[in-house]
Amino acid sequence: MLWAICHKHQAKCGGDIDDLMGTAGLIFMEAYSSHDPEQSKFSTWLYQTVSFGLISATRIRRKVRVIADSEATEFNAVEQPAPKFRLGEFLAELSDDAMSVARLMLETPGELMAIADNKGGQPRNIRSTVRQALTKQWGERRVTKSFAEVKGALV
Repeated sequence: MLWAICHKHQAKCGGDIDDLMGTAGLIFMEAYSSHDPEQSKFSTWLYQTVSFGLISATRIRRKVRVIADSEATEFNAVEQPAPKFRLGEFLAELSDDAMSVARLMLETPGELMAIADNKGGQPRNIRSTVRQALTKQWGERRVTKSFAEVKGALV
């Protein structure tokens, strides 16, 4: 299962499969004791834990750039600041439907937040509440397409 997770991550984010497997193994070993069988199946927990861990590791690697000093024989690690996220530019590149979804997720109306809070108040609860509200107006296909567009633009 670790290989499948790493392969999927590699397809989306790139990277060397051997490095990803090593990182995934470390993530798994460090987090093994945190699994609660009453909360989720082991396979679900493993997938989420390793996937999120690989995403975090990839972000860290992207922040640090290794440059070679032309006069030195060893490499010097130089931390480059992460590029600034510009919300206006991000939203401008989306379709109207995807922009509406992104805005609803960022500025969720009070009545939808109340419903999401009753479900647990987690980001997944907000997402499902917004999806349900939009599905009533737009239909499942349009909502799914819009969420996929926002997700694709973020990755």
